[in-house]
Amino acid sequence: MCPENYVVLAAVFRSLGLCSLACAAARRGLHICPVNATLRAFAATTPDDIAAGVQNTIAGRRARAAVAGAAHGALRVLMVNTFQPRDADEDIRQMEKLRHYLVQEGLAVDIAQGPRPDPRGYDIIHAWNVNPAFAHQILSQLKAIRLMAPGLPVVLTPCYTDFREVAWSRDQHTPVFAKPNFTPQQIDQALQQALRSRPDLRTKPPLCPVPKPFDQIPARLVALADHILPASRREWQMLAEHLDAGRPHTIVPASADPDLAAAATADWFVQHHGLRDFILTVGPLDPEHNQLMLLHALRATHLPIVVVGPRRDVLYARFCAEHASRHCRFIEHLSDEQLASAYRAAKVTVLPGWIDTAATPWLEAALAGCALAVSNRLNANESLGSCACAFDPADPAAIRKAVLQACSHHKSDAIKRAELAGQLRTHNTCTEAARLVISAYQAALATSSSGRHAARPPARLGPGVWGLGSGESSPEPRPGIQSPIRRGEGPPAIGIPAIA
Repeated sequence: MCPENYVVLAAVFRSLGLCSLACAAARRGLHICPVNATLRAFAATTPDDIAAGVQNTIAGRRARAAVAGAAHGALRVLMVNTFQPRDADEDIRQMEKLRHYLVQEGLAVDIAQGPRPDPRGYDIIHAWNVNPAFAHQILSQLKAIRLMAPGLPVVLTPCYTDFREVAWSRDQHTPVFAKPNFTPQQIDQALQQALRSRPDLRTKPPLCPVPKPFDQIPARLVALADHILPASRREWQMLAEHLDAGRPHTIVPASADPDLAAAATADWFVQHHGLRDFILTVGPLDPEHNQLMLLHALRATHLPIVVVGPRRDVLYARFCAEHASRHCRFIEHLSDEQLASAYRAAKVTVLPGWIDTAATPWLEAALAGCALAVSNRLNANESLGSCACAFDPADPAAIRKAVLQACSHHKSDAIKRAELAGQLRTHNTCTEAARLVISAYQAALATSSSGRHAARPPARLGPGVWGLGSGESSPEPRPGIQSPIRRGEGPPAIGIPAIA
């Protein structure tokens, strides 16, 4: 690692309040570059100085929430998301966007992404993400919150997905495209053969691909919530079947800013990229978004294709470039305004992914009047109905047929797409999503005021071990509520090894 990497690492540890690790990272960097002034400053800072700075930040945020709530009578919300450094995935972008519109509705909202969020001064907690990679972090945060404020209601946006087909596609499909001498016909035969091992989604999946007892964490997070905010009926059905979710819920569908689509024209994209009436797909290049299958399916059609998204999986991105036709163009990043122009310039937007890791491309495309071909595994089909051509993301022939059908019906379906865009402008706006979330907050607070949380403190599980406590009046903690994390067990609070 170069010294700059240790500077970043020390800064991240310091922002999380991990004093010893911040100093250790700085000292390790000084072995490589002893004259680096930033590393010297980090190494010279004592853990007490860093802790005091973190406490000042927490105290300031709590004071701002209390002042804002008192001044305006606003509901004070603390949003909680993962604290381990990671990419700004869709759940983080969605959280920040929702915060913006909640503030516009008069709420006082803060975001906490530290390992020990301080809930004092807030009326409600809004937690995000129960997926296996992050669930233990959210659980540890809620554990700290419950210890400090046992009666505070919790609303949960689960961002839940079933990863079985993603794992199957990664294991079965990607190696087929890695073979250098395979012809397109041999690839098709291998893909058809792989369908025999396809997982049956009608069966209940393992809760989490980690050793026990940590496979129970997503279910316990769901059981802890007072109110759940799935993005679709399909997600709620999966939560009910896979995680035994039995809490009150409000479906908050994907939302976008209709004014952005209304103001956009195709001019910018046509001028800068010289393309119009092309096939567009948007999302990071990785097996979850399944662009490789799309590019293989359309290779012989000679249709112009634009792929917009970062190369999250470098090897997968290389396979995409190798199997794309010469009419394909890759664009790593477009701003929101530039992407809106791309939707206006495109003829068909295709979403071939396995899971809803990105919630809004289909919505932004539909608002722009673009024809759609969408994987039948995505929640978008609930809103799009017959306005989109659905396909099996594992079948290249089905993908090709859906895309060609969307192209051929582009003119004849223009009125239908305009009617759909009008409906989406009414029901799928960011303001409407914020109001649905506020109604969920009010329902959770009503449940709390009726006595559910005030009845008992967090359950003690043993010497020095505390559970999360359901807050219900029953004297015995119910199974599935207590935290499975005990001292000396489980994933560390930060998924980065300590530096000696």
